[in-house]
Amino acid sequence: MKANIILAVITILFASFFLVQAFQMPSRANPGTVGPAGWAIMVLTFMLVMGIILLVKEVWVMKKGTADAAETDKTEEQTETVSPGKSAGTLSLKYRHFYILAAIAVYIMLLPILGFVVVTPLLFFFIAWLLGMGKIVKVAIISLASNVAIILVFIHVLNIPFPRGTGVFRSISFLIY
Repeated sequence: MKANIILAVITILFASFFLVQAFQMPSRANPGTVGPAGWAIMVLTFMLVMGIILLVKEVWVMKKGTADAAETDKTEEQTETVSPGKSAGTLSLKYRHFYILAAIAVYIMLLPILGFVVVTPLLFFFIAWLLGMGKIVKVAIISLASNVAIILVFIHVLNIPFPRGTGVFRSISFLIY
């Protein structure tokens, strides 16, 4: 609990300081796009809100009583001892982080060739499956939905282009965005 309060205070101070700096950045001439400060302001505002929520939650738990806090700590310890990925359809590996690192390296190599639209859902699917997110159908749906959300936010709202790939994959990406 004490560590969470310290983390919350540091997060609030960090976000506040850089939020002030972000508001001093020059604005974009084109009002239809997000300027250099826009993305920073969005992320830092979210970070500030999350820090405040964490601080309020931890102070509320501390005021609620030490008995409830001890029970919360005991529950956290129990969840940490249970190894993730033991559900049905997942791979129970001790060194999953190496597989994730390898998957990201393969993703980076395939991104210019196959494009964002094809490779990103595959990466999301593999990592979610490896971490034991749930059944394969659920993982596939969430992977595709998150890819659509990323395309909507970054390409259509923020006007940030993603790699399209080559050949047929480029044509597929032109159909989608």
